[in-house]
Amino acid sequence: MDLNGQKCPACGRNFDHDDDIVVCPVCGTPQHRACWDERGECVNASRHAEGYVWQPEAAGYRAEPQPEEQTENKQGTQVCPICGAENNPNSLSCTNCGAPLTAGGAQPFNPFFNAGEAGNPFLYGVTIDPESEIDGAKVKDIACTVQSASARYIPKFKAMADDKKKITFNWAAFFFSPYWLFFRKLWKAGLIFMGLMLAVALPFTSKVEAFTTAYQAYSEAIYTSAPAADVATALETAATAVMPVLPMIGIQIVLHIVAGFIANPLYKRSVVAKVKKLRAEFPDDRAFEAATMRKGGTSILLAFTGYIGYYIVYNLLLYLVEMLIK
Repeated sequence: MDLNGQKCPACGRNFDHDDDIVVCPVCGTPQHRACWDERGECVNASRHAEGYVWQPEAAGYRAEPQPEEQTENKQGTQVCPICGAENNPNSLSCTNCGAPLTAGGAQPFNPFFNAGEAGNPFLYGVTIDPESEIDGAKVKDIACTVQSASARYIPKFKAMADDKKKITFNWAAFFFSPYWLFFRKLWKAGLIFMGLMLAVALPFTSKVEAFTTAYQAYSEAIYTSAPAADVATALETAATAVMPVLPMIGIQIVLHIVAGFIANPLYKRSVVAKVKKLRAEFPDDRAFEAATMRKGGTSILLAFTGYIGYYIVYNLLLYLVEMLIK
């Protein structure tokens, strides 16, 4: 992609050949990576909803490679039709910009790839060929759908798909489920996990309250410098009160371990299914990328809603149980 004569719409400076340029996968707006990172989004993000598509202003702009730009030069190396970098003749994609290479002719411009990994911020750090497939979904489409931390998840998805690593563990899911599941928009799995956590926690409510009361008494004895005998008694009471709670803690740990093991396969299946569904609905790249911005990615709001919802449901069920007992 030749941006000769073009200006970064974020900072107003002309683009240079050595600039690290990001191209928005939704509207195609080029901008410096530093400008993108500063804002955290495309400079024209507010115009995406209206279907805005960036258009060059200067006559020197050239999106399509010229006829004389062949993908193979006299020395036998492949010349990228997008960025002009020389590549190994057997390379499937440009080592500089990530654009697909086909010997014997130039590839048409694709805004998803121009400026390389920088051309799509979600491909940054992904070393796998963007045109390769994982369970029938292209890596570039998976990157658009995963968005956050795609460079970490895509290699795991690839390894699982190729049976190189059947067992993986997700520490984020282990520590933060069910909220991690909601964060990654796996809301069905999140609801199931939340239901299991509630089913485990409710029967132990009175035991947890007894331990909490005993522990507070022990803490107060320490804080007020109570006599040693009183401190020892409070400690013994707290130690006795914690024993009935241990089964609940053990079951919850097991549930979190299970979440850690199933998180990556579950997420891969969800992402691949979402990519295939959106590709069927939106064959056009631009429309597909716009759809993934809405349907893919993460949701802090959903995770927060799950967090608040858990305690609301827990207290509601606890209230109903107390009413039935009375």
